Amino acid sequence: MSPLVVGITAVAVFVAASIGAVVSITKSRDWRSFYPALLIAAYACVTAAVTAAGRIGFGVEQSLDSRYRTFSLFFYLATVALLFALYCRSVVLGNTKSRSRFIAGCSVVAIAASAAWVLCYLDGLRHLEQLYSRNLTLIRALKWINVIPDNPDALLIYPIAEQFAERSPVIRDHQLLRLPYPTQSVIRTVQQLPPDFDDQTFGRVETCMIDTNHNLYITGWAKLPTRHHHADTIVIGCQDSTGNYKPFSVMKTDIPATKTGHRSKTPLVRFARVFNAANVPAGEITIAAWAVDTQGQKAYPLGGATQIRQD
Repeated sequence: MSPLVVGITAVAVFVAASIGAVVSITKSRDWRSFYPALLIAAYACVTAAVTAAGRIGFGVEQSLDSRYRTFSLFFYLATVALLFALYCRSVVLGNTKSRSRFIAGCSVVAIAASAAWVLCYLDGLRHLEQLYSRNLTLIRALKWINVIPDNPDALLIYPIAEQFAERSPVIRDHQLLRLPYPTQSVIRTVQQLPPDFDDQTFGRVETCMIDTNHNLYITGWAKLPTRHHHADTIVIGCQDSTGNYKPFSVMKTDIPATKTGHRSKTPLVRFARVFNAANVPAGEITIAAWAVDTQGQKAYPLGGATQIRQD
């Protein structure tokens, strides 16, 4: 079941419960039974509206991010509290027939909600791998923010790239996140153009193309000289027509797994990704790459540089 359908159903139940509470208060003049539920409902609606209004300017994805699911929790809590208050005020004090109808209706709603939750949970499991991959992409953008301050992936962490690049050293220096940041030696290496495009000792860029939507598709492979170390990160860079070279994105590699599920000991890994090329300069450019062993803190040049045109 689509989360949109579940959300619309939940909003409909919430609106119906709120109207029922207002009608009950108007008839009985007793607002105390509904005060806790209405307080939670007001808090959920106001805080969610304020947060969404503040984030919608940065895009719909920002305002609907999973970090704001706490507001959904308070919304559902308010809905249940309103229904319980209606039950206590209108049904318990009513006749047996009214109680039976109310309990039957609540039972149907509870069964439908349970089925919807199970379907949403199964759908969430299918997207768990995508969420994990997205979080790794964000962490990788954070680790390399000093090298690539205009990385489009970093905008999903903080919407203003300049401020995020300025604040990230505080996170690193105070060890708020204990991440394996690249050393200065690796940083200086990947900020230079690979010396020999024909040398494929450590791997190569196989495919590189850009579409009309400014999405860059790149594939290739990397192989390190040490058997037990893998190139877990690929730093992609470009050289413009004036000869200036700069890294503009980082990506992970796909380390092959053995039949037992563990990572293979072979040093050969592959990489492939489609990503936003908004920070790639316009004109004729040369795409090159470095393979980085994060554990060993070493960078290796990849061959097979490709020339493309960014309009």
